[in-house]
Amino acid sequence: MPITRLIEVQKPKKQIGLVQNSIRCLQREFDRYINEVKEVPWWYNERAVLGFFISGLTRNSKNLVLQEFSCERGKSKGAKNQSGRADIWFQYDNREYLAEAKLCFTSINTRTDCDDEYRWTKNALKQANQYNVKEWSVRKANVFALCFEVIYCKEDSLKKLEDTHLKEWCDKNESKPLDFYYMIYLNHDMLTKESYFKYGDYYYPAVAVYGLFNK
Repeated sequence: MPITRLIEVQKPKKQIGLVQNSIRCLQREFDRYINEVKEVPWWYNERAVLGFFISGLTRNSKNLVLQEFSCERGKSKGAKNQSGRADIWFQYDNREYLAEAKLCFTSINTRTDCDDEYRWTKNALKQANQYNVKEWSVRKANVFALCFEVIYCKEDSLKKLEDTHLKEWCDKNESKPLDFYYMIYLNHDMLTKESYFKYGDYYYPAVAVYGLFNK
């Protein structure tokens, strides 16, 4: 039985095979880690969570992956190219992809941390398109934004987590203008294992994964 549950809040509008397979692989990587280490991995930073996405890509196929590589940002008015890093380039099913990853933490009760997923994701996509890769092999890549929103709550919210809070969250985001939206969260039986997903005074039972591709 899987340790986590996966909800396809919004079915992929683009790159359907890539999105569905990579998210399922991401869930399996999360499950493997939770089973062995006895904690959820998504309460760490962006790079750590992106690493699970990468592990899923490479463990379940022969995909090529280039991580955290140096590049230049495109010119803006009156400015020279700026050096920077791109998060991830990879090959999947004989196609190339370039992604900018983002992670934030949001209270399931207040939604004050990241209250506009579309705007946040659109800004990430804009950043991905600023990387100057015209002279490289990644120049033909499909560009997209890959966002992780870690959901935390107080103890009293756990009792209504699956039946109320997460349902309301998913219902609210069904109509967002994103290209895909998923929710990965701990099974009900796992919610009794507080040490698995508690840090300080807060619990981290779920993570939303969503994104935008170039039009």
